[in-house]
Amino acid sequence: MIGLHSPSTKYIGFNELKYSINNGWLSSIGPGTKTFEKYIKKYTKSKYVVATINGTAALQLSIACLYPKKSEEILIPDLSFISTVNAVHYNFCKPVFLGINPDFMISENALKNFINEKTFFKNGYTYNKITKKKILALIVVNVFGNLPNIFKIKKILKGKNIKIIEDAAESLGSFYLKNKKRTHSGTVGDIGCLSFNVNKIITTGGGGMILTKNLKTYKIIKHLANQSKLDPINFIHDQIGFNYSMPSINASIGIGQIKKINTILKLKKGIYKYYLSKFSKNKKIEFISVDQKNYSSNFWLNLVRFKNKSLNLNNIISKLKRRNIIARPIWFPLSLQTYNKNFQRFKTQDTKKIIKNVLCLPSGYDLTKKELQYIIEEINNIS
Repeated sequence: MIGLHSPSTKYIGFNELKYSINNGWLSSIGPGTKTFEKYIKKYTKSKYVVATINGTAALQLSIACLYPKKSEEILIPDLSFISTVNAVHYNFCKPVFLGINPDFMISENALKNFINEKTFFKNGYTYNKITKKKILALIVVNVFGNLPNIFKIKKILKGKNIKIIEDAAESLGSFYLKNKKRTHSGTVGDIGCLSFNVNKIITTGGGGMILTKNLKTYKIIKHLANQSKLDPINFIHDQIGFNYSMPSINASIGIGQIKKINTILKLKKGIYKYYLSKFSKNKKIEFISVDQKNYSSNFWLNLVRFKNKSLNLNNIISKLKRRNIIARPIWFPLSLQTYNKNFQRFKTQDTKKIIKNVLCLPSGYDLTKKELQYIIEEINNIS
């Protein structure tokens, strides 16, 4: 079976895992966690980092560190993995869903229009005209390893006192390109969140990382992630905290992985280029190409759109599975999930149209040329 994005065992750091076990450190207080944080800090050039048990925990803490009041609002794009909106709910905040661009990322125009038409500024904060609730933050999602125009987004929110949280779960190794400078994803906004789930660019088996340039934010997140412990000897805690720190044994795998990231990114780019060259010959399929002018992508996941609108995507997925190929549709819109239907949405009416008949292709970096050719042939036969 050819998986969607399975980690290659030859790129897992077994030596680091063995080192962690032999030294008796499996928990988050072990040396592996701190060492892995140093590697990510150096690679992303983030001023401060905090390793977490997963990307969802990173998102939850990124909102929690703002100390939101109940029912304050978080702006989020209509398209993302469910963790993005769940992190909002975990903090007892309310999501406001914004429309997306054809590249599947948040629409800057929708954001600009929402701010101009649906909000007002009072006493140093931005409020929703309809709900009268304070808008605490915007979560920007870097979908499939690609990046939105974060600098335009920052300009739109300038002076609005709305924090920017970058959900960079899928974009480790993706860089913004501006004024001949490379800036890693997740480091432009106020807080960034990475994921090291088994299907990501590198894995720790399960894990995440929070990036920030603000010392105060870092200290709050670090404190919350460690049960808000003031006195570790006498078990004194000053507020509700979380057991969200990454175990050393998981971080040790990450150490082995991050050392190989340049090789992994090179392989990922090669897969993207191979798909692009082969699918360009099929007029019934649109290969979703990446805009490489303003950023360099990690090419995490490759996608195609079937131009024949009468095709049933679920049938295509089933046919491919019978041929030992795992493929997936894009996520169902967040605003249309049952428990989100009663929350405000703005310019989201085109989300389903944008994602219609789009298929996520196997993109693991251990795919062989023979396997890639097999995938392409099977999809071409279906179209």
